[in-house]
Amino acid sequence: MGKQKINKLRKLRKARGISADEMAELISVCSQTYYKYEREPNECPVGCAVKICEVLGGTLDEIFGEVKA
Repeated sequence: MGKQKINKLRKLRKARGISADEMAELISVCSQTYYKYEREPNECPVGCAVKICEVLGGTLDEIFGEVKA
C-alpha cells in the first residue's frame, strides 16, 4: 500500500509539471526531506502535508489517504 501512496504523490506532482526540488522549495524543506515524504508519506508532518495539498490543489484525503484498488 505504501508504494501506491508514493506513486500517487509523485504522479500528482509530475502531472503539474513540478520537479521534486521545486516542490521542496515550495513547501520550505530541503530536497532530501521531500524525497523522504514521497517514499514514506506517513513521515510527512501535517503542516508540510497541508502545504503539499495547497501546491497540488488537492485535499489531505485525496493526496495522502489510502488508495482504493
